[in-house]
Amino acid sequence: MFVVATPIGNLADITLRAESALAEVSLIASEDTRVTRKLLAHLGITTPLIRADEGAIPRALQRVLTELSAGRDVALVSDAGTPGLSDPGPRLVAGVVEAGFEVVPLPGPSALAAALSVCHFPAQPFIFIGFLPRKKGERERLLSGVADFAGALALFVPARELGRVLSELAGALGEGRQALVAREISKLHQEYLRGTLGELAERAGEREFKGEATLIIAPPVSAPKAELPPRDELRAQVLEFMREGLTKKEAYSALAKRYGVPRREVYNLLEGGR
Repeated sequence: MFVVATPIGNLADITLRAESALAEVSLIASEDTRVTRKLLAHLGITTPLIRADEGAIPRALQRVLTELSAGRDVALVSDAGTPGLSDPGPRLVAGVVEAGFEVVPLPGPSALAAALSVCHFPAQPFIFIGFLPRKKGERERLLSGVADFAGALALFVPARELGRVLSELAGALGEGRQALVAREISKLHQEYLRGTLGELAERAGEREFKGEATLIIAPPVSAPKAELPPRDELRAQVLEFMREGLTKKEAYSALAKRYGVPRREVYNLLEGGR
């Protein structure tokens, strides 16, 4: 089975090898057949398609194994970019490998690689997070676990959620961390926003975005962190902020900004050991 990278925007980004494979295989397993049909129509390719989204993987796997068992080739594509990055592709690949068939990548477009290539800061090593969990508690636990990672962080973000996600990241990782938002890569209205998490959160809150974005967050600054005052003094400052009308959560964020540390450090000092 071929794992084929397809364009993330501009259809001219298709590789010659990918175009040839899509025309020659007997079947294409597609995360989104509507998107893939547009690509195939552009290329003049009529290869049959089957759905391979999250709910269709078991049925798609059986069909793919039938084709491979008969000695025919199959291609796997996502709706855009390289299959296997935040899509159901790995489940299909695992099933094919488990059945004893070879899986070969046909490299090409990738939103992750494209965004990393235009970062204005060192981005290696990096952790690829993909899409953040939907549940707030799970997001907070994940971000707490990567906050001290010495490298960059890479995420996919639905563009309509950019403002909220950037605000959460600024609170969890510190407003001063540099970041890059790459949106609509290779498309007509592609856009690359650079700045700190705090600055980007403010800018994103002022407008609406469509599509999906790739977010790269710079490694934490290696300069020594400011030292937080003793717990009692910090609690007094929280009460002072709350008398001014802030919620406890907002007070913690304000203190994190005041001392230049992630909000979770303030939280751990004040809430830890209870």
